[in-house]
Amino acid sequence: MSSGVFSIHNENHDLLGTGFAIKRDEQGVHILTCYHVVKSSDELYLKDQTRCSVSQVFPKSDLATLLVEKVDCQLLDLQKFKSVSNASIDGYTNYLGGSKKEKISNIKVNDGVELDLEIIEGKAFRLDTEQEIKSGYSGSPVICENTNKVFAVVCIKDSIDKGYAICIGELLKNLDNFEPDSNIKTPATINELDVTENILFSLKKTLTKEYFEALDSYSGSNNLWVEPRLSYSDESGQRHKRHQSRFIDVSEVVKQPRSMIIKGRQQYGLTSLARYICKSSIELPTPYYTLYLDARELKPYRKNIKKKAEAVLNELELEFDNIGCIVLDEFSSSLQSADKLLTELCEVFNEVPVIIMMTIVDNPLISYQVELPSNRKFDTLYIWSLSRKGIRSFVRSFNQEKFIENDTAVLNRVTADLDVLNIPRTPLNCLTMLKIYEVDFDESPVNRTEVIRRVLFLLFNVDNIPTYQTKPDVQDVEYILGYFCENLFRNNNYIFTKQDFLSCINKFCAANQIEIETVLILRVLLQNNIIVSFGGSYTFKFSYWVFYFAAHRMHHDIDFANYMLEDHKYVSYPEVMEFYTGIDRRRIDALRLLDKDLGEIIDVVDNKCSLEFDFKFYDIAKWDPSEEVVEQLHDELSEGVLNSNLPEEVKDRYADKYYDSNKPLRQDINGILEEYSLLKLMKGLQSGARALRNSDYAPPQLKADLLDRILSGWERVMKVLVVLSPVLAKERYATFSGASFHLVDELDGSMNEQVMKLWQMLPDNIVNWYKDDLFTNKMGPLLSSYMKRADNSFSKHTLNLLLIKKRPNNWHTKIEEYINSEHKNSFYLLDLYKCLRYEYKYGFMSQKNLTTMAQLLKRCMAKHSLGVKKPNQKTLKKIKDDNLPTRETD
Repeated sequence: MSSGVFSIHNENHDLLGTGFAIKRDEQGVHILTCYHVVKSSDELYLKDQTRCSVSQVFPKSDLATLLVEKVDCQLLDLQKFKSVSNASIDGYTNYLGGSKKEKISNIKVNDGVELDLEIIEGKAFRLDTEQEIKSGYSGSPVICENTNKVFAVVCIKDSIDKGYAICIGELLKNLDNFEPDSNIKTPATINELDVTENILFSLKKTLTKEYFEALDSYSGSNNLWVEPRLSYSDESGQRHKRHQSRFIDVSEVVKQPRSMIIKGRQQYGLTSLARYICKSSIELPTPYYTLYLDARELKPYRKNIKKKAEAVLNELELEFDNIGCIVLDEFSSSLQSADKLLTELCEVFNEVPVIIMMTIVDNPLISYQVELPSNRKFDTLYIWSLSRKGIRSFVRSFNQEKFIENDTAVLNRVTADLDVLNIPRTPLNCLTMLKIYEVDFDESPVNRTEVIRRVLFLLFNVDNIPTYQTKPDVQDVEYILGYFCENLFRNNNYIFTKQDFLSCINKFCAANQIEIETVLILRVLLQNNIIVSFGGSYTFKFSYWVFYFAAHRMHHDIDFANYMLEDHKYVSYPEVMEFYTGIDRRRIDALRLLDKDLGEIIDVVDNKCSLEFDFKFYDIAKWDPSEEVVEQLHDELSEGVLNSNLPEEVKDRYADKYYDSNKPLRQDINGILEEYSLLKLMKGLQSGARALRNSDYAPPQLKADLLDRILSGWERVMKVLVVLSPVLAKERYATFSGASFHLVDELDGSMNEQVMKLWQMLPDNIVNWYKDDLFTNKMGPLLSSYMKRADNSFSKHTLNLLLIKKRPNNWHTKIEEYINSEHKNSFYLLDLYKCLRYEYKYGFMSQKNLTTMAQLLKRCMAKHSLGVKKPNQKTLKKIKDDNLPTRETD
């Protein structure tokens, strides 16, 4: 069964539009599209060459319906318009002489637009999107991402990122005798559980036990439960508009069960959620029983499904009539006969709601779509990764059982490690980090290589390895898998079979006289989803594992190290350089090469871009506000002191503002094309910063030279952004030499005003991009040494911003010196004040740092408003905060 969205073309393929199925009757399936798509063609076809005919036309509304006698598809639900925050389009575009289905998400809907055009009249919507609305999208459904229902039809394109759509009200008004398919049903009644108290008690005990077993991942681990975030929209399409997505409480699913599909990726907690639903349904004031079934244990036959259900029911002393809901776990498109299994299950339990826990298969080789039963309606929900708020709850629960450090310190460490390793914020990944911190916790870790080594140690020392098998030594595992990953890099092929894997490492072990159970290595990697199935073969789920093992191979094999370091190859893989330098923290060869290569890449960027200007406009820019603005700044200081005590939930939400939850889902291992010089520079800066961060034992002068080179690279990136600012202000998106930039926040004012605002934001953005790559607490002396000798005002300023954001030992003395050295009206003083204010309002810090930052804010204000060159304590007292309102600790 298809999704119900079709491409429409004529015999010569010089026409392309989109349509979607809305009704099924004795005549066939009715497909809605735009009138202008079909008006000039006598012969029309769907994508698969199925012939269709025009059945109704409404020229004034630019709508038409097509009739197809035989097509197996899913009908799209319609809804009248109500407030819609997020929308998406499903349609077809021209691609290599044919058509390709593409989805546009994150569409802003502007309603109440009146169209007075030659072909359309009536109410419509304007669609604003970051992606291009192409001509083939005409007739596409506009879908509300909260309800997954169609409320409009794309009719015309206005510009690259704007288009119009016909209101659903017009659609329903013009479709004669339109009625949804009456054969679709949704079971509405839930069988209440009528059993004895003894059976109910036993049932609660069993379901609770199964629930806790689902949560158990490691020996001695806490049975931690964090309520998942469920949404009607897919997280992968929501990067810049997450705050607009509506989340559903799990309690809503439990209290009012209905047939639905809950989709999530591996390790996102689908099984734990399934068991939680089963346990919670029996604990309601009016309980009902939810039968848990594992799709992997079922065959697509009614007899087998009944047999499995009866086996569970008999053990619990229940009957079929006691079933109020079904939860089908471990379901995915990769299951054999998945469509038939679902159809047969719904037939066996035709009066019972079915909740399907469906694993999203991140596999480009599997494009198969599961066919849903045509006689049952399913809502679709998506399980998202954890927010900072969710991780905080997870950390707090863990700390109550085994205290590591204060909740905020652990939270910051967990999120930082997950971000750097580029793995999703799932409960299991969070728990893995916490289990590592049980052994050793450092609030500001300096070496991610060590973090991964500890993860590996944890995985190869769990209790589920049979006692009759010898646990592999972690160093042996690193050595062996390093050789295997060398082969992946050299062949530029990261997909392999089980036979490839075992054959490769068995030969290597034999040649190097290493005795180890290689099958057990593969088993542990598969059990922990380090290696995952990929279209009949296998691959590493997260690319950082390949980088980590390859870095160890570089450490052991000079030939492979030379292979990775030559011709800037490592630039494509900053993590490889990070892990390579992190093994012993004294890879002098890597630092020398990085210094040399970054210099060459910077020269290429200079030659290609010819950006000869310097940053004197920042020196010229002034902080020279009116008296009203000075008063406003004073008020903002007071407000900042108050807001620094905002509830943790507010701070967590703000800290998540720019978190890209899609990044861990993108695990491609691709090289950087030679001609993309700016992208190559930005990746090279990442590699250089991470190598410098890990090189504690390298010669000081070599580290200083590399820091100079990195800051010089920051300047080049800044120059490009200055040039691109007008484009970013106008289009909100710009690309240059392989690098893409997207403006996240809205800017107001004239074009010149918007460009000026962008220029003011650039230094802070550069620091934010690279601060986590470059900084550790141990780098304080290196940064201090640079600032003493620096004659570049821009580089000096960016390092001071870095100190404010990261706050190493004695950071405040450096900032105080910097404030004293700046002119009272300088842009740099203003920018420093903004950074201090932001960190004070939203940063996580100790009370000591909070007090220190308040003093630095007052120092900025005293310097600017009073003109005192070096404000002392007497001067700072003139900046009063006695009028602050009482802090509301709730």
